[in-house]
Amino acid sequence: MNYLALTIGPVDKTLEQAKTTRELWVASFFLSRIAQLMIEAPIKKLLSPQPLAKNQKVYGASVYPDRLYWELDSIKTKEEIIEVENNVLSKLSLELGRLIDVEGLKKYLKLYWLQVSYTEEELKEISFLSRLNETLDGLELQNNWQQVESINLIANLIAKNKNLEKTKRPVYNWRAESAQQLTEKAYGEVGRFPSMVEITTRPLRRFNKKIYDDLVTKKISEKLKLLDENDKSNETNLELKIEEDYINSIKQSELGSAFRSHHKYICIVHSDGDGVGSFLKEHVGNDAEKFINFSILLNNFAIEASQKVFDYGGVPVYSGGDDLLFFAPVKHQEKDEENIMTLIKTLNHDFKEKFLDYSLSQSFGLSITYYKYPMAEAIKSAKDLLIKEAKKKPGKNYVSVRVEKHSGQTFNFGFRQEETGLMYNCFMKLTLASNGKDENFLNSVMYKLNDQIGVIEYINKNPKKLELFFNENFNEAGHLEYKDFFTEVQTLITETFKHFETEKLNQKMERIYSALRFVHFLNAKDTNE
Repeated sequence: MNYLALTIGPVDKTLEQAKTTRELWVASFFLSRIAQLMIEAPIKKLLSPQPLAKNQKVYGASVYPDRLYWELDSIKTKEEIIEVENNVLSKLSLELGRLIDVEGLKKYLKLYWLQVSYTEEELKEISFLSRLNETLDGLELQNNWQQVESINLIANLIAKNKNLEKTKRPVYNWRAESAQQLTEKAYGEVGRFPSMVEITTRPLRRFNKKIYDDLVTKKISEKLKLLDENDKSNETNLELKIEEDYINSIKQSELGSAFRSHHKYICIVHSDGDGVGSFLKEHVGNDAEKFINFSILLNNFAIEASQKVFDYGGVPVYSGGDDLLFFAPVKHQEKDEENIMTLIKTLNHDFKEKFLDYSLSQSFGLSITYYKYPMAEAIKSAKDLLIKEAKKKPGKNYVSVRVEKHSGQTFNFGFRQEETGLMYNCFMKLTLASNGKDENFLNSVMYKLNDQIGVIEYINKNPKKLELFFNENFNEAGHLEYKDFFTEVQTLITETFKHFETEKLNQKMERIYSALRFVHFLNAKDTNE
């Protein structure tokens, strides 16, 4: 049995160059584009990833991963592989307006080809996919690659002042090809990738579409378009100034009464499938057709997931099967009662439904930061939350969250996404029960719990006593509307003390406070922070 595999990079080095949302998207799409051109090459038989059908759109996200696999009838010569690579890089160079030639791309890229033959006896012990991935991992860890020549990749992908027609600049050419409906449906005729504050303030559009669209066009689009067409050494500072002016314009408009603190915060989400490796080992093995079918299922999920993100008001950057990366506002663009945690719950549920019989799920890292916070650091935070926190939890299927306020205050929390789990569902209900409630009152609940921490420690296992505690401490007439909220807080207290019985009292209370801080964050009015 003959197999060919390819790993494409450098991934992290490429994405780390991005300083803006548009730059991150085009850096991600650059890597995906290489994979797309590779799978279109005349190599048979392609196993994964499977190409999208012509009528399938993924709402702007790059979709092809950095590893590709083929099953071969016979081993290819080194010359044949080099010819495939050169043809692909020639096409890519042409799409880049020849700003980087083939040799330049070769100096920048890390393309590791792996070609192997296994006997049927060898494949009885370990599947071809496990063997290929183990070897590819080893190749990537060798760290023997050195960039021969420094290339400012992002500058060439954005292609400012490069004497190219606008439609032929890679960032615009690829946007038009991959996401015409995204720029047209969501951002009119702007044709740009939305900036941070366009994403964070998107939910305000439902209050007055005309005022919002006028502000986006006049205060953001025209100025950023002008900035985009002129090379400026201090571009990042200028872009932040434009965004700050835009925020102030919104607050001074009729939309000001609806403006909340969370409209200045961006959600960056990373997710990854749980149990995919075991699934492939146990249910796919060496069956090429099953592997192809699995790839098609992942494609279908990627399409559905990117549309869910888009419908929510977010912007997909990468949507490759079980792997997602996207920007989103804190709340749904049309439904105020739905928030980023609701979207994550939906995405995880949809992924599980695709593989209902095989116990697959997703884990998520969610970083919520102020719009002026360095994007690269926020992305790294989301990835660390996924890899170092969520994926390390027993059973995985976890969402790990970090909120970093502009003031410097941070708080973390997380939950196992068990649909039957009382603690997780209690938190989700808590966000709904608190929607639109007075932020000062929500704050007072935390103060009261902190003030009566000894009482909470004593009565936490007794639901009736907890209910009595809330009835006695919050017994004013105006508190009747908080009945559902109090019920969920009581459940949160009981479940926290139950599930984290071995932790110290302050650790348990910190878990409760973090959940309540998030609820407060969802409802807090704007300050000058």
